[in-house]
Amino acid sequence: MQDPEYDAALARALTNNLPNSEEARTYPFAPVDRAQGALWFDRYAKTHNLPFLVENCSFNDINKLSTTTQQAIIDGCRYGFFK
Repeated sequence: MQDPEYDAALARALTNNLPNSEEARTYPFAPVDRAQGALWFDRYAKTHNLPFLVENCSFNDINKLSTTTQQAIIDGCRYGFFK
């Protein structure tokens, strides 16, 4: 049995078509890396029309990721979710 709060959060993720939310149901305690988190946060921010809070963000370790994931990481920083 899982925590009801976790189940409610997962239901919201599935309802809002957040990427990999079905994977969270299968592997609820799997670690989430920066790329996955960035994709989730980026989709959330765009869905809710959040403003960018940071002017410039850059990372020197994301060049091997897909361009979509790179942009999600940069935008996640610009939204202020992480540095």
